[in-house]
Amino acid sequence: MTIEDAAPKSKKSDPAIMIVALLVFGIVFGGLGLYRYNMGKKSISWPAAKGKITYSHAASRRVENSYEYHPSVKYTYSVDRRSYTGKRITASDVYQKTLSGAKDILKKYPVGGEVSVYYDPADPGTSLLETGMKKNVYVLLGGAALCFLFATATIVSELKKKKLVTG
Repeated sequence: MTIEDAAPKSKKSDPAIMIVALLVFGIVFGGLGLYRYNMGKKSISWPAAKGKITYSHAASRRVENSYEYHPSVKYTYSVDRRSYTGKRITASDVYQKTLSGAKDILKKYPVGGEVSVYYDPADPGTSLLETGMKKNVYVLLGGAALCFLFATATIVSELKKKKLVTG
């Protein structure tokens, strides 16, 4: 009886499922992180238009046994006599652990307040209220790298196991 025969058949697919899940998460985190990184980096050179805040609210979402708060805004602005509506504050919006943290951010964006809206000259419908990028972009990119690293380690481990069983 070999080691392979002793292992339950259902366990054989577990590493494959884990590898696929890690790769999918790595692609999602990496794609989102790269998108936000690129937008933040490009936004530094974007032109500005005058805008007006039309909505300002701290939206909540339940995470496990607590809540996170997202400063949510909507604003209007015009570029070349065409009106646009935006809702992004930064390239990488950050959820806050407290309602007061979200409200502190929103103090800069009261309803009716005038703001500078930075827009992508190649696509004026893409806009931000604050240029540059937040540090949480690196968390997404690091998470993607860890997913790929763990997937690779699992693949190597499985290949070594196969070599031991067949060798």
